[in-house]
Amino acid sequence: MQGKILWLVAVVLVGCTDEESVSGPEAALPAQGPVTVRIFDRNRPGSEPTTMIAGQARQVAGVDQLQLDPLVLRRPGPGGVVYVHAPQAGLGGPEGLTLSGPIQLSGIWNGEPFAGIAAGATMPPGARTVALTSVAIVRAGQIATTPRLDIGEDTAEAAGVFLVRPGAPALTAALAALPPDLPTPRLGAVGP
Repeated sequence: MQGKILWLVAVVLVGCTDEESVSGPEAALPAQGPVTVRIFDRNRPGSEPTTMIAGQARQVAGVDQLQLDPLVLRRPGPGGVVYVHAPQAGLGGPEGLTLSGPIQLSGIWNGEPFAGIAAGATMPPGARTVALTSVAIVRAGQIATTPRLDIGEDTAEAAGVFLVRPGAPALTAALAALPPDLPTPRLGAVGP
């Protein structure tokens, strides 16, 4: 269902075109200014939406594919909230949502702040899980790394070995200094 919603959003964002206008790369619409998309979960009425804000959206390779530069995403869940920043993202087509890195991760999960980085991420159409690659996360005074981390609505599962080492002292101290009830701001609309 979420994949259908993302596809619908992509079509709405790029506007309507006739058959001739989508026949080549020169026919793509020019870049649009800031774009905000909110995705509501029908299975959780009253819950906060996932919010995506792109600095600009540009149509590529047809009416169902967008290039988003840069992309900020806020994903609330029962365990907390995750913020994702990617310098570039693609939306639509058979790949679904693709984030190009370095991707910055931060937020509060199960009452503990964390910060991290990933090389890339994908979320196929219709999927409810995001797959992050080459992930490193600092949390609770430790650095955890894994080649792949699949994050679902309520779960996170490492594919392969999850190596845990002592954390970087400066970042660990900065995260430890944050209050336990740190507010996580909602992302608002941008632009005029």
